Amino acid sequence: MVLENWACLAGLTVLAYLVYWVLKPVLKAVYLAISCPLFSATALNGEEGPYPTEKEKDEVLNKSFKPERVPQNLDAIVIGSGPSGLTAAHFLARAGRKVLVLEQHDTVGGTLHTFVEHGYEFDTGLHISFEVGEEHYFGVIMKQLTGGKVKFLSTNGFKDEIVIGSHKYPKKGVRKYFFPPESVDEWQQRMLKYFPGEDKLMKSLSKDVKWSLIAFMPFVLVKLLPEWLAMLLIKLKVFDIFTSYPKQNSISTEEKFQEVAERHPDMPLLLNPFNLDLNVSCDDFPYAVWAVTQKAYLDGVDVTFNQLLPRSIRDSSRWYKNAKPFLNEPSGYFQLFVGLNREAHELNLPWQTIRTFSSDKPVGEVYKEYLSLPLEEALEVDIPFLAIFFSSAKDPTYNDRHPGKATVEIFGVANNDWFKQWQNLPLKKRGDEYDGLKKAFGQKILDKTLELYPELKDHVDCVIYGTSAAIANYLGRNSGGGAKLDNTRARLSLEASTKMRTDTGIPGLYLTGEDTLINSVLFSSMSGALTASAILERNLVAEAFAMKAWNDVNKFFGGGK
Repeated sequence: MVLENWACLAGLTVLAYLVYWVLKPVLKAVYLAISCPLFSATALNGEEGPYPTEKEKDEVLNKSFKPERVPQNLDAIVIGSGPSGLTAAHFLARAGRKVLVLEQHDTVGGTLHTFVEHGYEFDTGLHISFEVGEEHYFGVIMKQLTGGKVKFLSTNGFKDEIVIGSHKYPKKGVRKYFFPPESVDEWQQRMLKYFPGEDKLMKSLSKDVKWSLIAFMPFVLVKLLPEWLAMLLIKLKVFDIFTSYPKQNSISTEEKFQEVAERHPDMPLLLNPFNLDLNVSCDDFPYAVWAVTQKAYLDGVDVTFNQLLPRSIRDSSRWYKNAKPFLNEPSGYFQLFVGLNREAHELNLPWQTIRTFSSDKPVGEVYKEYLSLPLEEALEVDIPFLAIFFSSAKDPTYNDRHPGKATVEIFGVANNDWFKQWQNLPLKKRGDEYDGLKKAFGQKILDKTLELYPELKDHVDCVIYGTSAAIANYLGRNSGGGAKLDNTRARLSLEASTKMRTDTGIPGLYLTGEDTLINSVLFSSMSGALTASAILERNLVAEAFAMKAWNDVNKFFGGGK
């Protein structure tokens, strides 16, 4: 009896100790959010100061690097001005640190930068994010970064479009599917309209999508807990009790949708059109991350470790040892930027993203077959996948800046090796062969786009080509575009997330961006906050949520704006 009491007491003591370690950072975050906040209530409720003028922006952004301009007594140097790097720099500066941001390109923004060519302003990155509205907790970090000055447009009332098939194969024809990204329930009903009889499957998928963000939270949470505690909770399968993430992460989307593919070959493509976005084949794309990505639409390792660090220091990094199995030579993409000599409303340009698949064959099989071809042979066959964006149609202020113009941005899957031999040559001096091949490949992409929108043919005013060699030059990616880390089940497991933290194990060196989370607008900013958290030794993500909750309470009782 005494032994049983002692065993019970020991068990309760261990449990209380674990609860203490879990709650300690949360309570600390609440205390800091109230007593010495880095987050502004003004930014949550409105605009924090006036928007900078063009002159004010130029004074900061147009400074070329010179050694004599580097300030003395810096606390931090951020290499790269992508969204995650700028987020980390922002919060470090707000905490009173003296920060220098270095960027090898001539503009800031990383993969989300814009550029102007021939009078057209082009976006290079994603146009849609999720959970960034005023009512969303995840939008708090974004509002803090922008001081509440950036307005997010709702996607309600617009439809994503997926096109399957090619005019070269008239037997099956070209099939078009439209999805209003308003709610999971609407998506479910639309899928059942296209594929009647799949009620059981769609009900199950819809449930998983609705709860996906909650289910995904352990992937972030384990980075905030002490590593020993996170690994202990994983080994004890505690996360399996409270969330479906471990189970869902062990299943690939190909496995999940394999059975329905036999009944409806088009259906898996409609369910999972995100392979180019996330640089992973569906045979190893985690179902858990698919659910988060689906919700998003409904509602730099190589440079750091292989180019900046000596090999002996690189190999001593704890982070590098943990990440090495997931480093890959990414499949790239070819970008085409098209300027149109009419405004978006005059051409009736669609707001939605258009994703085209040349056939209904399994995506992984088609990708591997296509990417194995030499460039000359690839020019003779259909490009298996294109993503077409009309960013100027989304931006209500675009024609204030560029009257009489509109743009189309097109991404096509490509092999980095096709243009790699020209990668180290100077821009615009890569020779006639390079220019001829990139124009031929770009024309193939343009022709496919004009098949869908023939009314645009007479309005094409300029075309700009972005090969993997160009991406390597502008973004400093030695292997061209695409994610450097595999977004596979092993890489996105809780064990890998626990070990691949912002701290590299090399004194003073921290990582951010896809190196710690995954590549997306929302997670880029969250990753930057995690990096700043590690450096400042405070949990900025939890503080952001605490500030949002405190602000909502004040509003409810009439104390807020």
